[in-house]
Amino acid sequence: MESRAEGAVAAMTHFCPACWHTVEAGATSCPHCRSNLAALDQRPFVVKLIGALRHPEPATRQRAVQLLGELRDATAVPPLGELLFATSEPFLAAEIVTALGKIEDTEAETLVVRALQHHASVVRLAAVRALVQRGGRLATLALRHAVRDASPSVRRLAREMQRDREQC
Repeated sequence: MESRAEGAVAAMTHFCPACWHTVEAGATSCPHCRSNLAALDQRPFVVKLIGALRHPEPATRQRAVQLLGELRDATAVPPLGELLFATSEPFLAAEIVTALGKIEDTEAETLVVRALQHHASVVRLAAVRALVQRGGRLATLALRHAVRDASPSVRRLAREMQRDREQC
């Protein structure tokens, strides 16, 4: 008799972490790209998360972005930056900006500043929050820019954050 856990694993969709095609549960190599699945499983966690940025399921991509931000590993900055300007999903782009804001890296900071020009207001809001959280001169410049934003919600947040900074 099959246990509940075994049944759940059998019902799950499994993906090759190299090409993202579906594979059978327990497969040792990908039938599509011939990758050794056991070897791919041995990669460092950050490398696996960076690979998951190309996962076909949006929720998996979103979670990978969040985890990369929490890990604050600068090796994630180039792939996050690439995805930031390639994705058509504004909420994923906003999550990427939030993650980049947590990584102490000049390139990450530059990408967050560039996100102030993004077409989606949710991304610009995330950029303002990330830069203010970082503090310093860039936060001041970001707020000056954001109070003139086309979006009322971005302008409102910028004014609130300016007031909060002045009171500190």
